[in-house]
Amino acid sequence: MQGTAAARAVTTQQAYADVERLIVGVVANFHRKFGGDWGELMSDANLAFMQALKGYDPAKAKFTTWCQNTLQFVLRDRLRTHRRPEVPVVHVEDPGALAAAPEPFNLRKFAQNLGPDALTALRVALGADGPPERRKAALVRWLEEAGWCAARIAESFTEIADALVH
Repeated sequence: MQGTAAARAVTTQQAYADVERLIVGVVANFHRKFGGDWGELMSDANLAFMQALKGYDPAKAKFTTWCQNTLQFVLRDRLRTHRRPEVPVVHVEDPGALAAAPEPFNLRKFAQNLGPDALTALRVALGADGPPERRKAALVRWLEEAGWCAARIAESFTEIADALVH
């Protein structure tokens, strides 16, 4: 039994040595694009390597491809689950100015300023079920079935986006 564990450890060490440059490269690329603590990223990448090694099936891909895909998935998942939104620092000379609560978003008031196409798109979007990426696809499909061309859909979305910004 110990011989098997020792052989597995040697195999794991050799596999790591074979892809170590790949791991560092994937982490460096991720770090350059998204930032983050280098040590934490390397730690997550090493865990991803072990996950890739454990789940590797030679019939599906080369190990380097499998490892790279696993690394990227794990690091992106980490970004999605661990990243906190950056809050801008505001310097205020009058601390009493912060006491006033911002005006809450008023959907009716917002909708009154939209054109008829944008209002229709907004109503369909708010009535759709499911996660946002499915709602967008369902909304586009519904509008296309209603006879809207891509330009009309894009103009409506742009109008909604512009109204949200201003």
